[in-house]
Amino acid sequence: MPDIAYVNGVFSPLDKAVISINDRGFQFGDSVYEVLRTVDGTPHSLPAHLKRLTEACSNLGFDLASHAERIPAILVEGLARAGHAECLIYIQATRGIQLRNHIFEKNLSPSLIVTFREFQDTFQRSYQTGVPVRLVPDQRHGLCNFKTTNLLAHILVKNEARTQGAFEGILVGEDEQVHEGCSSTVFIVEGNTILTPPIGRFVLPGVTRENVLRSYAPALGLSTREEPISVTRLLNADEAFLATTSYFVLPITKIDETPISAGTPGEVATRLVSEYQRRLAESPPPSEPTESTTAV
Repeated sequence: MPDIAYVNGVFSPLDKAVISINDRGFQFGDSVYEVLRTVDGTPHSLPAHLKRLTEACSNLGFDLASHAERIPAILVEGLARAGHAECLIYIQATRGIQLRNHIFEKNLSPSLIVTFREFQDTFQRSYQTGVPVRLVPDQRHGLCNFKTTNLLAHILVKNEARTQGAFEGILVGEDEQVHEGCSSTVFIVEGNTILTPPIGRFVLPGVTRENVLRSYAPALGLSTREEPISVTRLLNADEAFLATTSYFVLPITKIDETPISAGTPGEVATRLVSEYQRRLAESPPPSEPTESTTAV
């Protein structure tokens, strides 16, 4: 089955998709994106992802309304065309197309790009073993609370972490406060409480982050708080774990050279993984698209 792309009304095989060289997403990274996966063939947490996408566009000054209402139907058709058992869905909205100029024209028509790639869960072993991470200085821009495509700093750090045998890089500010992973939220566990840094200029309002705080942790009788976390506090936590759409929760077992939770996955992270997998097995996520459409 083929991987599929949708670009401004046209479906095509992924490797045949095209976008204008004058698109501001290509020229300036003037765009935002979302990544979500399917569960039993259905997009998981779609309403939350679409809400974050449209709010980011609005905050950055371009209106996605003309596209947003069609996205659920576009996803239905794209998934049918791809035909994979499970898909990783990438949605990107750009400010639009104009000749290269730092000053953007008013009332540009946004571009919408959606890709549908086969998804295979490669994290099953990591749920059992945990992953090592590295602490790195945060040298990103100050708009990290929006999921923009300006990811060069993330990419460089993540690749450097991998070359040093770590799964993820944990971004740390000049004040020694923990921000987030290159593509994940950072949590710690102290006693019976799960903590994560508050949303701000350097912390994205993650969908999985919200699910952990408001749904999965309370269901297990665990309390949650959002508050600043220093490097010292992170290194001395009872447990630490990462959370993101692709793998939900992965226990951290080592930060640089410091073992966390005796170097093995902690009880709380393990319980969260089990609860997540139990819910997915019992029922598909609610409020997902059900109607098909043709290309628009």
